[in-house]
Amino acid sequence: MAALSFIVNRKMAEKMRAQRESLWPHVQDDELWMPASRKGFASIPRTMPLIQKIMNDWSKNKPLSATYFALWCRDMGLGFVTIGSEQELALESGFTGTRATYQWKERMKILAQLGFIEGKAGAKGEWTHVLIWNPYKVVTRGRAVRGMQEPTWTALLGRMREIGAEDLNPAVAPVAAAVFPPLPPGASPIPPTP
Repeated sequence: MAALSFIVNRKMAEKMRAQRESLWPHVQDDELWMPASRKGFASIPRTMPLIQKIMNDWSKNKPLSATYFALWCRDMGLGFVTIGSEQELALESGFTGTRATYQWKERMKILAQLGFIEGKAGAKGEWTHVLIWNPYKVVTRGRAVRGMQEPTWTALLGRMREIGAEDLNPAVAPVAAAVFPPLPPGASPIPPTP
């Protein structure tokens, strides 16, 4: 199946390249961001915009998407990030000023409470080591606990079908609900604001 997927993807890429060249014949490859021939790229789910919308909906006026995306940009394809500087991640997440690191840590706590990440303290601070959980499984579990607008859920499922993501197919990868235990009754996934 993997070989067939590679052939299909290669053929699709060739078609897209031909279309691009017909629309912009003057553009050279070195003027575009082409990860296969460049260093310093990240692999992210193609559904990331929908995942970010969902997490922002759940975080109640404390947008998480920039913080989450900054983590993905540091992942080397292992679902794991080591953070050398909290100040650097705060800036990459869009926070500046005297409260930047505080605001970043607040977003990290919310991401952890929602089940998107898990952190371990280390020499560089509270969030030295971070696991990035499979967002499809997190969103599925969160939908059962927190709810979700039906158009958003169906858009996510539709886009997953479109790109061939099988993370929610029980025959391929069962959803491990035990990874993220349900919240206790009356508990909020959002920490109180000081």
